[in-house]
Amino acid sequence: MESKNIIMSSKELDKGAIIKECLSGKYTNKEAGELLDVSDRQIRRLKGIVKKFGIMGLAHKLRGKPSNKKMPKDVEETIVDIILDKYWDFNPTHIWEKLAEQHNLFYSVETIRQIMITHEIWIPKSRKKNKEHRLWRERKDHKGEMVQYDGSYDDWFEGRLITNKLSCLLAGIDDAMGEITYAKFDTDEGVIPTMKFWMEYCILNGKPHLIYLDKHTTYKKNNLNQYKIFTKEEERTQFQLACDTLDIKVLNAHSPQAKGRIERLWGTLQNRLIKEMRLNNINTIEEANKFLMETFVPWFNKKYGVKPKEKTDFHRELTAAQIKKLPQIFCAKEKRVLSNDFTIQHNKIFYQLLKKQPCLLYRKAKITVEQHLNGEIKLSLKDKYLNFEILNARPAPKKKITMSEIKSKMRINASENKKSFYIPRNTKIFSKSPKH
Repeated sequence: MESKNIIMSSKELDKGAIIKECLSGKYTNKEAGELLDVSDRQIRRLKGIVKKFGIMGLAHKLRGKPSNKKMPKDVEETIVDIILDKYWDFNPTHIWEKLAEQHNLFYSVETIRQIMITHEIWIPKSRKKNKEHRLWRERKDHKGEMVQYDGSYDDWFEGRLITNKLSCLLAGIDDAMGEITYAKFDTDEGVIPTMKFWMEYCILNGKPHLIYLDKHTTYKKNNLNQYKIFTKEEERTQFQLACDTLDIKVLNAHSPQAKGRIERLWGTLQNRLIKEMRLNNINTIEEANKFLMETFVPWFNKKYGVKPKEKTDFHRELTAAQIKKLPQIFCAKEKRVLSNDFTIQHNKIFYQLLKKQPCLLYRKAKITVEQHLNGEIKLSLKDKYLNFEILNARPAPKKKITMSEIKSKMRINASENKKSFYIPRNTKIFSKSPKH
């Protein structure tokens, strides 16, 4: 055995030194056994090894040799070819799952990771240094007690979507279970997409107890004038007012770390969902939403979901009256003042209110303009929908008559009256009745 190929630990070197001293007669077998915490029989065996091979004989015989369990070279090359062909931008854990599911190659995650590092497919990240101490907030005890909600803009379709290069994924994750309760793709994170999301959510799951989200302008009015007094309706957003109607509490987080569960979800989805949609050749929002709820979300919840502490579900079912009123609750509402000619203007369109109405109309009344999720416009007053028609053009205002116009008209009238009393010559005028 060549010494240059053997690396020994300090513990093995100390053991060899004690065995040598035992061979020289400094220690008895019993004393050497007590120092090494082994039996006399083991000391005799070690003395025989050192006599024959020296201290190097105490090292394991397979040290420096390739392991019997090492992956064959051809299998490693096959794995590398598969990764470069299909999964070149996947992380080691994702590739490990795909190799087992699709290619029947069952190896550990660390083995796949080391292969990727060796072939420079994966660059390991350096560990972050914790600059500040943070404490984990415990999960809620019940399902539906708190749902964290947010939207994420990304190139989810990797340029395959023609209409929108950047689309928005809206998702809600249950705090107690870590499961995606509902998710869908839409164009943006505005009022109408958010209203659509939560109307569908409430129909599917029921009303959650609390929605935890950030301070996006859809969810919170941030720049209110502190010197002005606002009503409850004025200081709250359309989404907050809709949640108030359904008795759903809304809480705005002060930092992204506070709602870390939904923020970590985006990291997972941007890593996994984008690649899964590429493998399944999904190119439209409709296909993506179907794949999301039928395939990806069930897989995600099965893999990452946990059991809540309590079995009770805090989601509340909608009543028949609430289901009927959902289109009216989840819609964009704006106030408009009724003009003297019984018209209002909204988005550069004029609406003429008709004479026959379900309630009394009066000038300067505050009419609510409801923009429903299907694009329909409705006008309401005192929870009653009003009858109206759309005007093609703005009503022409009555022309104001100036003083000069009034005076000119008076002169014309005076002259006309004077002409009417003009008596031509040779006309006999009888001031008295003729004598008989």
